[in-house]
Amino acid sequence: MRAVVLLLLTQLMFSSLAVAQSQSQLQSQPNVLLATRIDRAAVAQHAAFRQVTSEAINGLQQYQVSPIRPNLDWSSAADREALLASGASAGMSVVATAELIFPRRRTAQVNITFFNARGGDTIASRSLDFRYNTYDGLIAQIEYELERDLKRQFRQLGQVVSTDGGRVFFDLGHSANIEPGQVFRVYQRGAEVTTSSGESYGYLDDQTGVIVVTEVTNIYAIAEVMLGRRSIRSGHWVERIPGTAADYRGEVLSKLDNQVAINLGARSGVSEGAEFAVYKDLKPINDNDSFRVEVGRIRINEVRDSYSRGTIARSNHYELANGIIQEGDVIEEVRRSGSVQLTVGRLSTGIISDAPSSVYNAGIRFESPGNMDIFYRLSGGYGDSYYAAVGAMVAINHSESFFYGIDAVWNESWGTNLFMSVNVPTPFQRYVQLFTEVGYLIGTDADANGLNINLGLNLSL
Repeated sequence: MRAVVLLLLTQLMFSSLAVAQSQSQLQSQPNVLLATRIDRAAVAQHAAFRQVTSEAINGLQQYQVSPIRPNLDWSSAADREALLASGASAGMSVVATAELIFPRRRTAQVNITFFNARGGDTIASRSLDFRYNTYDGLIAQIEYELERDLKRQFRQLGQVVSTDGGRVFFDLGHSANIEPGQVFRVYQRGAEVTTSSGESYGYLDDQTGVIVVTEVTNIYAIAEVMLGRRSIRSGHWVERIPGTAADYRGEVLSKLDNQVAINLGARSGVSEGAEFAVYKDLKPINDNDSFRVEVGRIRINEVRDSYSRGTIARSNHYELANGIIQEGDVIEEVRRSGSVQLTVGRLSTGIISDAPSSVYNAGIRFESPGNMDIFYRLSGGYGDSYYAAVGAMVAINHSESFFYGIDAVWNESWGTNLFMSVNVPTPFQRYVQLFTEVGYLIGTDADANGLNINLGLNLSL
């Protein structure tokens, strides 16, 4: 009895493998009969032209080119009928024709058409023009442009319509089989690849981000930005990539002092200046999610293809973040704020003099591109008197709340103001803060010299 059971299990296993193999073969079974032709002047390039055309068609999700090479023309209606019949008899559902012609000197044109093999209806037709100096350069341009053009035609390549903070709207919807949870890469045309003589060989793709679809309508989709908040723009291309959002999760690779390396780089759309929040899981919710808390942020200052390096950003719990961030921590790109700040306030000068005065003021602060603890600032005001100031302020122990600095001030004459500044948290901490500055002014109008206090609002952009 035991031997019979083992025999049945063995047969079942092999039959399951056979079914899986047949399904795999069915999925990759050719369904396109491709016929190609080329002007006689460039007949030596026919094999290369057919190869890049086949690869472009194979790049489409539902098509696979057959190795059969029909030696049939399609110039007349009768010739085309014979070609379609040849495709149908070979079991192909689609017949594609592609030709490379040269209408003018140094100008080429690719014409490609897809037909239903059994009905003869035209599925799609495209025509692309190229300028070239050599045949090698022409073939390289066709290889780059044709696949992208076909994917766009068959709605497998979308385009960003608009962006709204951490959301992206692109022009593919239910009609293109888009569903929530699908992941897409976002890219733009990058640098042109040229020879020393200036001939174009196409372009590099410059990936600008990764997004995951959250909502879908018939004509467009809404996606959440996983990577690329600073780099994704309207007009960028959107293309499906395999896997789920969890497969593209970022994490800390390594940490040395306040320097942190992450597992995401230029290929994932990371750019210099991007900011990532670092999270610690507190309690699991399910296999894919958990309650978590943000423990710090990383500001990226060096980007490689597959990883990036950055510095722990200033915060009111900087030392804690520096101590507990470690390898394997989950990271997510977040909106960077606070690098440019607007201030409005009321400055009281000469507080301990016999003639104190007040000035309403406004200013702007710019974070230093080389050191995130330093802000350069410009301000001015008018009231009982007027003044203008330019200077710098430095975070104390990488804090978001405590700074010291110095301003060069014009108030009747040039002077210097040494100050300390304290930001007071509000319910909208990342966007609006109260601030108090206490300074000591010397060298300007005698009545303004001495202790001064500036109270106001700090608005982060």
